[in-house]
Amino acid sequence: MPRNALLLISLGILMSSIKPAWAQTAAQTAIDPAAKAIFDRHAKLVARTSPPPKYRHTVVEISMGESKSSVESFVQLPDKILNVTTMPGIGTNEAGYDGKIGWSVSPMTGAVPLTGAPLQQLKASIRFNAAQVADSNYTRLLKLPRDSIDGRAVNPVLTVAANRDSATYYFDAQSGLLSAMRVFRAGGQPSDSATLMLFGDYRKVDGALMPTKLTVRVRGHEIVTRTTVYDHAPIDSAKFIAPAALRELAKRAP
Repeated sequence: MPRNALLLISLGILMSSIKPAWAQTAAQTAIDPAAKAIFDRHAKLVARTSPPPKYRHTVVEISMGESKSSVESFVQLPDKILNVTTMPGIGTNEAGYDGKIGWSVSPMTGAVPLTGAPLQQLKASIRFNAAQVADSNYTRLLKLPRDSIDGRAVNPVLTVAANRDSATYYFDAQSGLLSAMRVFRAGGQPSDSATLMLFGDYRKVDGALMPTKLTVRVRGHEIVTRTTVYDHAPIDSAKFIAPAALRELAKRAP
């Protein structure tokens, strides 16, 4: 399989499997108190201690072997975002939301409306913290026997949601922070359980503790993403304006 294709597939696995709280609702049943305590400890560690800034500009570099790509993200709270993804051999893709209209632009499709799950995922990323996991999202939490990942002891917790989505989260036994996760079922569909996502290089960002390095290991391949730029300088509002054709289309919509 071409490297770029594998990279796209793996990124899709990643973004579809880490779900924001609004995507899962379930009453708590069969909750192991020991598992809940692990979640609670992590939640306290990554909790926001100050209001988020109005503007956020980040650059995430993604590498798999010699293949390199990047995602540059511009955010203006409460509801504007533009992601610019650059991949060798594919070109530059954009995905944006101006508070009313969602869109994507690529060399293959041009400007098209962004709707449904992709738009919801984009909107969720405006305030997204990859380190946040909430035990209230699941119908079952079970602490598994202590394990180790890359030589470090971890406390695994098996989670099951109301729609039967399931994953195992691995929390560092010493720090209490989320170290890794393995997804078995996401979005109602089986996932590749050979895929392991590792979180590292935690730093205080926007008043919250967040991982700035994410490693995805899938069947002998390793994809590493690093946040290399993070600033809060004001962003020109023009950057969030939807393409003219889509603005006209929105005006004609009933």
